[in-house]
This record gives sequence, C-alpha cells and structure tokens, in this order.
Amino acid sequence: MKRSVKTYILAAVTIVFLVVLCLSTSVGQDRKTYEVPAQIYNVPAGRSDAAHAMDAYERLMERYIDLTERNTAGITADLEAIARKLDAIDARLTVLDARLAGIEQRVGSVSVPTGLVPPSQAQPLVPAGGIPPMPPTCIPSPAGAAVPK
Repeated sequence: MKRSVKTYILAAVTIVFLVVLCLSTSVGQDRKTYEVPAQIYNVPAGRSDAAHAMDAYERLMERYIDLTERNTAGITADLEAIARKLDAIDARLTVLDARLAGIEQRVGSVSVPTGLVPPSQAQPLVPAGGIPPMPPTCIPSPAGAAVPK
C-alpha cells in the first residue's frame, strides 16, 4: 500500500505539473498591457455661481432695455402732443399778429415801444419795485373795446 500511495502522489504531482505548464503557455500570456473598456457616463456639467449671476445680470439688463424702450416711446408720444399744441399756439399767434397789423393800418400808427427813451436823453428813474411805470398811452384797452380812428 505504501507503494500505491506513492504512485498516486506521483501521478497527482505529474498532473499538477502538466496543468501549470499548459496554463503558462496559454493564449494572452505574452501581452504586457491590458485593455480596460472605458464606460463614459453622460453627466451634465455643473454650473457655477458666477454663471448663474451672469445669467441673472443679463435678464436684468434685458428688462432695463425694455423699460427704457417703453419710456422712450411714451416720451415720443408726449413730444408729439406738445408739438401739436405748439403748432396750434403758433397758428393762433399768427392770426393775432395779422389782426394786430390790420388794426395798426386802420389806426395809422406804427407800434413803437413808448417806454424806451433814446440814449441821448436822461433815463427815467426806476422805482424801488424794479418795474418802471407805464405811460398812459401804453395801457392796454380791455378786450372788445373800440379802437379810436
């Protein structure tokens, strides 16, 4: 029995030696590098606080620009209304100027400011109020009063 145990041990060692010999010469043992498959996961890039602040600033500027455009449109409309009023006032002044010229022609007088004194004469004294008194010929007549011929 001693002999059969030795035979079994010898057979087992031989089988182990053959297995180790086969594994050492198997395919792929001569490679020096290994390939690792890269798995890339689609992860969105995180936004920084500065990017959020810049976006908020851009939205704020867009709102200011819109507000400025609306205010400019309102001012333009107001200016157009003012221009219409000034045109109406100018037309009324033109009519009044024509009426005044007609009155002056009928009366035969030329409108010369009577409060002015030529520089060669003595200048009138100005009262403490700062406004010189109007001569009686410069006092305007009430509206609708008849103008003497």
